[in-house]
Amino acid sequence: MIIKISGKGISSEYKLDDFNKEVVSFGSNPDCDILIRKKHISDCQGCFYKQNGRWFIKNMDDSNSFRLNKERCDEKIILEGDIFIIKKKKNADEEIRITVKKSVNKKNKRINIALICVNVLLLSMVGIFLIIYLNGRKDIKDDKTTTESLLTEMESLEQDESTEDNDKSDSGTMTDALEYYSNYSDLLSVTKVDEAENVYTEKESVVELESRGFDKYDVESEYDMNGELLEETVRNGKSETKHPIYQTYYESASGDVWIVFLMHNEIIAYPVSYNVESDQESPVVLSEKDFVISYDGISNAYYENIPQKSELIVVNAGRIDSVLLDNMTKEEIDRYVEE
Repeated sequence: MIIKISGKGISSEYKLDDFNKEVVSFGSNPDCDILIRKKHISDCQGCFYKQNGRWFIKNMDDSNSFRLNKERCDEKIILEGDIFIIKKKKNADEEIRITVKKSVNKKNKRINIALICVNVLLLSMVGIFLIIYLNGRKDIKDDKTTTESLLTEMESLEQDESTEDNDKSDSGTMTDALEYYSNYSDLLSVTKVDEAENVYTEKESVVELESRGFDKYDVESEYDMNGELLEETVRNGKSETKHPIYQTYYESASGDVWIVFLMHNEIIAYPVSYNVESDQESPVVLSEKDFVISYDGISNAYYENIPQKSELIVVNAGRIDSVLLDNMTKEEIDRYVEE
């Protein structure tokens, strides 16, 4: 993490990890690790401290705090793009800016966050890339199709399409996905993407996610409507192009990282920080209903299923938005799981 200190006559950058210490102080006192020679800066204005591998900023002077987005900020995790301002009252020329930078671009940031979620990808060990999201019907179990009939139906579809897509058949088949869900979940139904309703356009996905408070990070989608992986994944929110599933990231007020998925007018949230630290036997996801749907890019289909708890613990948390995730502490998630 790189910190830039700037102001009138000042412009310096510091890499926090280069200090080789857990607490890095800043202020006007020469004994501080980062020296800011300005009269309105306190002797020890504040510090950066590292906790569980992540950097935080803390104000040490109650009479002269700094601000983030025009609001007083005394302590928080620091994120790329944050700008903390310390200024002398009624004199904007004397303001000092503390800007948080990073030595990777936005695309690499996405990759780094995704690496934290390696346990999500473990669900694809049978060759199926799974992205979980919630089903919109609570009564689906009453009229479900049996696994045996689904296998027969989808094997037939696979044979019809095999001549059209030889590349996909080399890496996996629809039967692979069906067998996986048959073994590790109660499989309820299968829907091909081109037959599904409520498939969002890029524009609609951005509007929906932003309306729920998920607007800090890019909205991304890795697949086109044919199930092909795309080189460019960031969506600008202006296109009417559709994609099977979208995702973005969210950092709660307490600094917990979430991955938020959007599909079929439903949201599911994967608590990265919680699952890394939790003692639960399986990963936990928050959804808005009682069932989940998984998307498989190889077969380009959605698999409506009830996962075995040994694979995934699904928590019905109601409407998912930034307010809910801000209140979803580890203790609160544990309470939902126990219920």
